[in-house]
Amino acid sequence: RNRSVRATIIDFDWTYRPAGDIESAFGVSIGDANNYEFSSASLNAQRLSVSYLLRNTGRIRTEFSREEAVISGISTDLPFELTQGRIPGKTWIWGFTFEYRLTRFLESSMRYEGRKEGFLSTIHTGSLEVRAFF
Repeated sequence: RNRSVRATIIDFDWTYRPAGDIESAFGVSIGDANNYEFSSASLNAQRLSVSYLLRNTGRIRTEFSREEAVISGISTDLPFELTQGRIPGKTWIWGFTFEYRLTRFLESSMRYEGRKEGFLSTIHTGSLEVRAFF
């Protein structure tokens, strides 16, 4: 397909470590994208995460983000590049990660992520992993 997507996006990330074991991060992204004269998208996103370091054994991390894509013009068959893969409307994403070193050669991790896109139902994803080093 012939596409001519032009986008201008400003992305800002700020990280703060109030204590040696705690790290927090905040991010904001805003921008506009146009596909010829047919359609345009106004994009914005906000992110927040907090990590707690377990001294020499692991880490706990929580994340939360909100993304929004407002489409104007022809909204059928939108190019992936126009919305950066987002669907029209608001998307909410939250997650939790726990990583722990069991021994010098054995690590475990647990991950949960929830996602709510527009009017679609919520998607919950989880994974559990144990890694051995030889």
